Amino acid sequence: GVTGVQTCALPISAGFVRTRRVGDTGVGFPLEQLLGIQENSSRTPDFLGIEIKSTRITRRGAQPRTRTTLFAQTPDWSRSALDAVGLLTTYGYRNDTGRLQLYCTLNPTPNSLGLFLVIDDRSDNLDARYRPTAGPDRDAVIWGLAKLRAVLRAKHRQTAWVKAECRGSGANEEFRYVEVGLTQHPIASNLTPLLVSGAITVDLLMHELPTSRGGIRVRDHGYLFKIQPSEIASLFPQPRTITLIEP
Repeated sequence: GVTGVQTCALPISAGFVRTRRVGDTGVGFPLEQLLGIQENSSRTPDFLGIEIKSTRITRRGAQPRTRTTLFAQTPDWSRSALDAVGLLTTYGYRNDTGRLQLYCTLNPTPNSLGLFLVIDDRSDNLDARYRPTAGPDRDAVIWGLAKLRAVLRAKHRQTAWVKAECRGSGANEEFRYVEVGLTQHPIASNLTPLLVSGAITVDLLMHELPTSRGGIRVRDHGYLFKIQPSEIASLFPQPRTITLIEP
């Protein structure tokens, strides 16, 4: 059961703590340090078999406003039209310093780069495709939906959804962890309809690393599957809430 999460909640029932990292991961990094979790990119749960997810809120009782990462999963390169280098070189763009990169969010509507997601029910795949201004859509990469459902189940057998009140900004931002919602056993069959509706999206976060021979390698920060906070209950029903700091 999820009762073991109450034990790990004790060390985070404290006052405001200063961020140790600027940006989106700033809210989770201090919590991981308080719990003694080593930073890693593992697909397995974070702490004693429990996945820890932290989100910012501006005040107690407020809903988080930013998407939450469910898991990271690379495409099935063996069945995809492009590999990572091909994806970057075909659809990437140059930033202000001239670096080739591909940072974008994919959902069922083509983004500014023309990339979008579509469910292929016949083959049970999630496809990323490109829509040109003229001509037919082009295949980019593929994820098997059965694999995505399995990753979701494995990653979120037990999850602690921690809400943190925040104040300040940048390097001066501080967090106070006030509430945790406990869930277990996601409804993996709802993954597909949530992708269809755009409630779950995929972030591509990749850029080039030049090689000594003049070629490029790809540095990616994960192919991140994210969910809107308002839709978390569609995957994780009946959470049990523990208050860490009384109002």
